[in-house]
Amino acid sequence: MKKKFMSVFLILMNIISMIFLSSCTITDAEKTKYIGQSISTEKNYYVNNSTEEAEAWSSSNTFDAQIDVCASFDISNAKHLDENGKPLFVIANLTDIHYSHDRSRLSRTNALKYITKYIEQTNPDLITITGDLISYFEDKDEYLTTLCYFFDSFNIPWAPILGNHDGFEADERAAISDVFVSGEYNNVIFRRNDPELGVGNYIITITNGSEIVHSIMMLDSHSERIYPDGTKGYDYIWEPQFDWYEWAVDGLTLANDNKPVPISCFLHIPPVEYIAAFKGYQEGIYSGVNDNNEEICVPGHLNPGGPYNNGFFDHAKSLGTKLFLCGHDHTNTSYIDYQDVTLAYSLCAKGNRFCNGKRTVGTTVTYDLNGDFILNSYIYRFGKIKLIDNLA
Repeated sequence: MKKKFMSVFLILMNIISMIFLSSCTITDAEKTKYIGQSISTEKNYYVNNSTEEAEAWSSSNTFDAQIDVCASFDISNAKHLDENGKPLFVIANLTDIHYSHDRSRLSRTNALKYITKYIEQTNPDLITITGDLISYFEDKDEYLTTLCYFFDSFNIPWAPILGNHDGFEADERAAISDVFVSGEYNNVIFRRNDPELGVGNYIITITNGSEIVHSIMMLDSHSERIYPDGTKGYDYIWEPQFDWYEWAVDGLTLANDNKPVPISCFLHIPPVEYIAAFKGYQEGIYSGVNDNNEEICVPGHLNPGGPYNNGFFDHAKSLGTKLFLCGHDHTNTSYIDYQDVTLAYSLCAKGNRFCNGKRTVGTTVTYDLNGDFILNSYIYRFGKIKLIDNLA
């Protein structure tokens, strides 16, 4: 009797698995829905995507803003104005969409529905994605390309960086970058670089005429690495990236008539300082908003040796970085002012993540003429996208 019960149970489980898998498989309609919806029009911003194989980079290279800046936006062309009629540049960030084969078709459809409403409501000048567009490299050809056509369909420039799930090995991450620079998408912003720096470190500037108001450094935080004790953990910013970051900031300063340029750093895996910042926030030492609902996963996490700090935060701070915006931790939403730098999580756009009962969608960063910025959190509730003051 027991064997018969187990046999029936296993048959039922197989049937359920088959139904689930069939409901997850991407359909032709899903793959082709957004193809051809983007419009190739004259751009009111400068973009210099590199489709060639990246050449070796050296800190002795002369910085040339026309070559080394991937995209530049004049704030006078921005869509939004403040209460005094002055322009505001709005970035709508998304993170951790995980558009992949192991999610049901309904879940994927809902995620894109929420993102669409978020983009339509915020009407940004630029869309950025801070990693984990997909969950598995094998989803590159169908799921990632579908997502790229989806973003292109808004006819708004969009700029991705890679997360740890967007390829675990160097060759996989390089293949992901092939998708972005394929020439298939009219509105994508992405730059290859020397593999010694990772995949997809590039510069976006916001200008006011000849003045650089603010610069966004899009940074590859990689995936995983083997630590000296032989165990695996999340990777950190590589040493050549320290040099590239400093070289870029120095070059931007020189291009800005030697006036320092405030910097935002967009990346996937948060720096180690996010741990101390949140602890201080809980203790009332640092100001901030929102809350964290899971462990902060920084470089070295998953490694028995614990978090690994190679000093990138201090280096970036010394170069005028005012904001870190990351993803990675799906239910962490805090924005904390730490040592005169804002350490922020972008709200997860996966479509099935909740924080204190609220379905998260994305985070906007709005820059003014002085290069100052504000962050806003958006959730999906009762069929609408809503701006929320505090998710705590």
